[in-house]
Amino acid sequence: MILFMILFQQSLAFSGSVSFGEESIFKRFQPTMIEVKVDENLHWDYDNKIARQKAESIYNYIHQKYNAEKRYAAIYSCPGRADLFVTVSAPINTEENYGDRFFLIKEGDQGFSLLSKTHGMMDSYFLRPTFFTATNRTIILGETGAEYSWGVVAFEIVNDKLKDLGTIYVAKPTEEDTVNPIPDAQLKLSSGKLIVEFHTDLVFEPGGHNDRLVKRVNNEPISFEYDGKKFLLIN
Repeated sequence: MILFMILFQQSLAFSGSVSFGEESIFKRFQPTMIEVKVDENLHWDYDNKIARQKAESIYNYIHQKYNAEKRYAAIYSCPGRADLFVTVSAPINTEENYGDRFFLIKEGDQGFSLLSKTHGMMDSYFLRPTFFTATNRTIILGETGAEYSWGVVAFEIVNDKLKDLGTIYVAKPTEEDTVNPIPDAQLKLSSGKLIVEFHTDLVFEPGGHNDRLVKRVNNEPISFEYDGKKFLLIN
């Protein structure tokens, strides 16, 4: 038993995931953020795994690149990649594409470079990521919403680009409103398929005309499978 636990822990540390036969469970990374207060009207946040000076350089880079007025941003380290960073900010806006978005930034010998960016989250007040890793794969689930949680956007870092996997329009119900369901989410690969499981009851299409409460059956998770284009409810 002791030998098994040692091997299990070594496997987890090496791969960032737990494997059971043809199933791999993704490891969760929930960053701890540090606030930097610029003045009474402006602050920004950075992952405590990033050195303060480096975080400031990334913050300045993203605004200088777009010649934008400095505003709120959140800067995250990318699990398993010391040279990659994910930033949430809104330095660019058009009528059709505005709001917070993810930026994938790489640090190299010549400084920082922007590798990829996503579409803006439009009217969402926030974009709050959680990172999940399995062997050679990194998935980002991001909560969107305003006064209540709207749903979960999903992206994968593929060849140093942000690939849009789609949106899962669900949130966790409370007595007052809907909240972030990602703390109750688990990701896994099952026979090569990406599965997102929610170990909680869910509100589908929260805030919409067709919103509805879906309860778990026998405490089984509510699961979605990625079919290569979008997530489909599978139970």
